Amino acid sequence: IIVAKLLHGAAIAALILFGTNAGLGLPYFVGVAIGVAVIGWEHRQVKPGDLSKLNAAFFTANGIVSIVVFLGALVDRVI
Repeated sequence: IIVAKLLHGAAIAALILFGTNAGLGLPYFVGVAIGVAVIGWEHRQVKPGDLSKLNAAFFTANGIVSIVVFLGALVDRVI
């Protein structure tokens, strides 16, 4: 669980760095912020002694994050 938190933190930092360097605007960063909230939800679902929600949290959260960040980038470029 610690490794997942570290890797998610690195991914969030990379998304922010990418958006900044690519000159993306508010829609992209709103998508990233929503993605961060979803990742937070994912980490609250899985407890060190209880991995029963691991698959649901992992597949659901990561799918939502990818869609939300993509839509933020798309809206940013289309508008």
